[in-house]
Amino acid sequence: MVVMAPRTLFLLLSGALTLTETWA
Repeated sequence: MVVMAPRTLFLLLSGALTLTETWA
């Protein structure tokens, strides 16, 4: 869990950035 947490957060952040860039 401790090792997967940062990776999941990074995936969520990258996904949000790609979504905002696509909508923008």
